[in-house]
Amino acid sequence: MQGQKDEIVRLYFPSFRINRIESPIQLFDGDCGESLTLYDASWPDDSRIIKTFCDTFSRAMEKHDFVSTGNSLFVRFESKTGSYSGSSLYYWAHYDFFNNSRYGDRVPDTSCDEVFSSWRSPSGWFRSPLNTLVYKRSDPTEDVRCLYRFVTDKRLYARVILSIETINFKDL
Repeated sequence: MQGQKDEIVRLYFPSFRINRIESPIQLFDGDCGESLTLYDASWPDDSRIIKTFCDTFSRAMEKHDFVSTGNSLFVRFESKTGSYSGSSLYYWAHYDFFNNSRYGDRVPDTSCDEVFSSWRSPSGWFRSPLNTLVYKRSDPTEDVRCLYRFVTDKRLYARVILSIETINFKDL
């Protein structure tokens, strides 16, 4: 799945079952006779595996978001046995793309923090995240907090002027 620039990909399984392989075409003596692997990449890069589901030891993960860090997510199904009765992995999946663009520089390991450096741009814009996955929380009482840092060269004794043109708050 390939999104546009500044998009991320979400894959979601409303239904997922993992069974034993029945009626194999070719015998396989080992783990992972059949597997489904999700990669945070546009190709099967083993250093960017998000999750691998195997017929022998994996637990199916329904109603869980698998989200890429970039604009592509690669899905690979592999069967080392084949089967006359169909795959041992039964799933139904949805995928969608989310706008993950920002005006500032992303802060690693945060969901929405940004840094605005005066030497990159002396003026500009900032806004709340367009990526609505930021607002989806496992704990609904947990607030979303985005930190926006405005940085300038302290040797210049510069100041930041912040002009708010529009602000909207959602009623709770």
